[in-house]
Amino acid sequence: MPRSSRKVLYRGGGRGDQVKAVVDTARGYTIVYYRDAAGVPHEKAFPADAQGRRAGRAWAEAYHAERTRLEAARRETAAQGAPALTHRELWEHYTHAPAYLDRRPATRIAYAGRWKKWQRFRGAGTPVNDTTLLHADEFITAARKAEMAINQIRQVLNVARVVMNWGQTRKLVQTNELALFRWQRPNGAVVLAPEEYTEAEYVALLRQLSPQDAGTWRAWVALMLAGHHGQRANAVLHLRWEDIDAEAGVIHWPECYQKNGEPLTQPLTWEAVSALRTARDWLAAPTGRAWTRMNHAQRSRAATIAASPWVLPPHGIERAERGEPYSYQAMWRALRKAEEAAGVEHKPYRALHGFRRMVAGDVADRTGDARLGMEWIGDRDMKQANSYLKQRRERMERAAGVVHRTPEEAANTA
Repeated sequence: MPRSSRKVLYRGGGRGDQVKAVVDTARGYTIVYYRDAAGVPHEKAFPADAQGRRAGRAWAEAYHAERTRLEAARRETAAQGAPALTHRELWEHYTHAPAYLDRRPATRIAYAGRWKKWQRFRGAGTPVNDTTLLHADEFITAARKAEMAINQIRQVLNVARVVMNWGQTRKLVQTNELALFRWQRPNGAVVLAPEEYTEAEYVALLRQLSPQDAGTWRAWVALMLAGHHGQRANAVLHLRWEDIDAEAGVIHWPECYQKNGEPLTQPLTWEAVSALRTARDWLAAPTGRAWTRMNHAQRSRAATIAASPWVLPPHGIERAERGEPYSYQAMWRALRKAEEAAGVEHKPYRALHGFRRMVAGDVADRTGDARLGMEWIGDRDMKQANSYLKQRRERMERAAGVVHRTPEEAANTA
């Protein structure tokens, strides 16, 4: 290849381990040539325009600087003879730190599951300092063969990087090549995007769950709250009577069940009032003839459940005595039965989150304010709007109506 077709933007490192960024006009890219810790050569491509050249040079400089730092740390560790920290030990340290303990319970569970996948791949007893970018590549390849969802692969690597970065800041990890890892979505990869329920599906589901039935009123109340207030399953199932301020006409959703860690206050909708009154009626302690007809065990169960702090207490006396609310599994089973009875197609990962997306879209559509749709469900991060505000046919038809022109209008603007 003629030398004139390659302009060197950056060169760092010595012979055999050089990081070099060049503009390859023959190939039409800015390319960074580098080697990983195992000495395996790699290429990273950027656009050949000015912005791509700057990005390529910056990446090459950052990679070389981090590799230099890691090598110095590796030599220092070897000189000190420090014991090799294992993946199991790093996770043990992390789970006792505020960085982990201060996260939401659901987040801690998710982190534990994702780290378990990474630890199983790397080996619980392997030294964390031996981890290289090549291991990340190998994990991606193995996970694809196992047909793991693309977004799950990304989340596992993200947790691994979070834990390794934490370990580095606490001087538990001396060599952290995962700090250099940047996710790139494969071309053509199908990214999991859970769908929303339509309004027609929502109405059909509610018809299968009677508020007058002892077996389905809890699920009906849960769907009424989720389908009008757009909260996640944990928030709905853990709603307490003390979170309802009837005088002010608001619901206070505690921060421990909000993903952003901030409490959310919403005005009570009439649909929520209806759901709450239904729950109150079912939980009222029986009196008169109904009470006298119960045996001792039935009276004890009724009194325990009636004293529950939850809007949605459990069916079973054991869960009630432990102070637990209506379970997610019970709610999910009731929803699945309602889907089957109503002829609503079951789509993976919808559940109560499908109603959350529906509510966000309804508010955005009816007010013309996408930000208000996100704020109503308690998510002020507009980066999440693409996930929550799904493309709707009626919305696209309105757009078609806006851009439509009659032949006469077209002629006048020609």
